[in-house]
Amino acid sequence: GTWGSQHIFVDPERPRDDYALTYTCINTPLNWHAFNDGYHVTHHLHPGCHWSQLPHKFHQDKQLHADRNALVFDGLDFFQVGMLTMFRQWHTLAKHLVHPVTGEPWSEEAAIREFKRRLTPVPLPAA
Repeated sequence: GTWGSQHIFVDPERPRDDYALTYTCINTPLNWHAFNDGYHVTHHLHPGCHWSQLPHKFHQDKQLHADRNALVFDGLDFFQVGMLTMFRQWHTLAKHLVHPVTGEPWSEEAAIREFKRRLTPVPLPAA
């Protein structure tokens, strides 16, 4: 990915699920300068979609994001999410994790538990 952190929160139980192998960054200025790259789940779902349409597609699909437990960060970009993760700043990350439909923040405890769960190594498929 652009900042090397777009796929750090992969759900080990669903590593091939587009809703679970990356996350979305909304309300961040970097989206304007990086071709809406913050809408990374949407990019995976609609790879041929023009970058200027990614926010619209995200808003159309918000309920699916919620139903599939996709991660959405409000006010952080990929670089910030990556750095906060590398420095284990779980509380700061948790403040920005929101429900895709309501925009309500996750509880800090649930967010941190989910971050750590998604940082578990993904097992290799059997040969």
